[in-house]
Amino acid sequence: AKATREECSPFDRECLRGASIFPCASECSKAESCTPSAWDDAASLSRLITSGCDAVMFTILLDKDAEQIPSANASTASSLSFVGAGLPEIGDVGERTKARCNIAFVSEESPLVQRLRSEGEVYTDANDSNELPEMIRHGYWTLLPLKHTSTGWMSAFSGSFALGHLPKISPGQFFGSSVRYAIFVEPSLMVADLPRILKQMDDGSMEKDSAIAMMAMKRRQSCDASDRRSTCSWTRPQDNDSIQRTMHNMVRVTLKGDLLGGGLTQVIDSSFLVHSLQGEDAKMLRCDVYSEAVQWGSSLDASLEFILSLHDFWRRAGKHWSSSSGESLEPGSVNTENSLLGVLSSSDTLSFAQIVPSEEVIHSV
Repeated sequence: AKATREECSPFDRECLRGASIFPCASECSKAESCTPSAWDDAASLSRLITSGCDAVMFTILLDKDAEQIPSANASTASSLSFVGAGLPEIGDVGERTKARCNIAFVSEESPLVQRLRSEGEVYTDANDSNELPEMIRHGYWTLLPLKHTSTGWMSAFSGSFALGHLPKISPGQFFGSSVRYAIFVEPSLMVADLPRILKQMDDGSMEKDSAIAMMAMKRRQSCDASDRRSTCSWTRPQDNDSIQRTMHNMVRVTLKGDLLGGGLTQVIDSSFLVHSLQGEDAKMLRCDVYSEAVQWGSSLDASLEFILSLHDFWRRAGKHWSSSSGESLEPGSVNTENSLLGVLSSSDTLSFAQIVPSEEVIHSV
């Protein structure tokens, strides 16, 4: 969150300059100036549980009244929908991978947690040296209950998306050091073919010496708002969302529309995200997005879309300025299927964010 000058010590230069102060569980935080939260203990336990995983899939359902995770018992679940797909169902490796590499962050107070505990739906890793507690199981998810340490803690940091969904956009400190990819999916969605998605991340883009820093999906449009005859529904945004949209559109106008978005709804849908946890470029991209969400305290989709667009624009602008050919600025490819948006990089490796059609990666429960 951004501190006001009245809240700052007169000797705290960073606070007086309006620097963002992040939760301690965020990879974007500084140890000397971060804010504790209910995520701290959950992140520590999650790192222990996921130690040894190559990829982790996770979801977040912090509703205190939640009775189930829709995707846990979905009839459409397949062996390709979770980490560990393809491994033997019976045996230590398959069972251990499934139990420890598919994580659901839930409320400790929810009926879901109470019921599963009473029914004994737990998994114990007998070969683990970290002396982990019994892990609550729900379908292919292992539940990590969060204790709500104070009333309204999810609404801290100027909006529920900033803290309530912290791992969604800033998962770097939540999983074991062996984890290369973190896949977020909403509780009511299922991944269609996770092994194929992970292979796409491994393969990178068609560019030489390149890597995919993040994968997101294109929002499925139910109607065409540009058609005068359309009857698209529209809800007036909250004040902060409206101000954020106005500021973003001012930047779009200044850059002659060479940025993604600007319509009534965002083009990018953050219901599904794949993060590469390797490399500084991917981390800096996540921190840019998280910082935007924290400071506005509004729609994460709007923050994600805007920051990805800015990274792509400045990468193309940098390439243009460093070229002696005199050619015009390379056009963006943000409106095409499977488009690649450039990510600002400090290394020789080119980094991209890939935007994929929703029907290729997820389906609703």
